[in-house]
Amino acid sequence: MKKIQTILVFVLTTFFLLTSCKKDNDEKTGNSIDIYLISNFETINNTQEIDRNSVELSDNPLVFYNDIISYDLHNHLFKITAEAKNRINNLGDSIYTDAFALTVDNEIIYTGYFWPGFFSSTCIWIVIDPLILDVSNALKVQLGYPGTLDGVTIPDYRNDNRIISVFRKDSKLIE
Repeated sequence: MKKIQTILVFVLTTFFLLTSCKKDNDEKTGNSIDIYLISNFETINNTQEIDRNSVELSDNPLVFYNDIISYDLHNHLFKITAEAKNRINNLGDSIYTDAFALTVDNEIIYTGYFWPGFFSSTCIWIVIDPLILDVSNALKVQLGYPGTLDGVTIPDYRNDNRIISVFRKDSKLIE
């Protein structure tokens, strides 16, 4: 009887160790890409550049990883679900000029602004035009609005290796 108990304890212990190890590995490589609204931030030197060290994310993502259908590497275009589109559209005009952050496993990769195409003012930072959602289920990320200006450099993290590897792993990358 003691031999059976010893074997049973060994088998159960091994089972619990193996299942807990798998869970730890999943948590380390969660590989989630989310887009959050930024609830509070500061800019750098009277520019539109968002100081990522000052960023406070909203409590929940605006676009969850499961909402992202695909990412077009060359056009910097996120195809999203109808539910994500509705979530953004339900914010109405309040979305205009709201700041956002794209994260990988809750680490901020880049920040930007929702900047509609009808604005007459420029934005010298990363932008997403929310009006594109009216004609498609896509978010196009671009450097500056209406584009980049001569002599102005905007750091480009749109194709950061962490982003690309997550999308490639999950077959969501359009190359």
